[in-house]
Amino acid sequence: ELKTLTDISFKYREMGDPTDFCSAAAERLFDYEPEKILLGSAETGDYDVEVAQAFLARMTPSNSLVVITGPEAEMEATEESDVSARGAEWETEERYGAKYRQVRVTDALAEEWNHPTEIDPRLRLPGLNEFIP
Repeated sequence: ELKTLTDISFKYREMGDPTDFCSAAAERLFDYEPEKILLGSAETGDYDVEVAQAFLARMTPSNSLVVITGPEAEMEATEESDVSARGAEWETEERYGAKYRQVRVTDALAEEWNHPTEIDPRLRLPGLNEFIP
């Protein structure tokens, strides 16, 4: 789907200001070979299964950062929560004054994430988009 959408976007893009085009084309010469400056980032590479598997293998609880944001984040966690920021002290971010708390994920929860007993059925890839030719 991504390749198809990229191809459609490239094929039917609107013509812009010629001066902007020349400037952008000149900049692309730093990143692309001269014969590829028109395609630029619109060219998609081949799918490499090994690269995808290596990337997914690195997504582990031990090297992740989980961020929970929103106005309801200031509410205290419920008793059922395995990880709670309840005991952590509120800190204030220096540039924007945003309040936040930090907690470490427990070893037990990290182990559960590494070896789940079941996977939520909502965590799945969607089907192909029928509106993309």
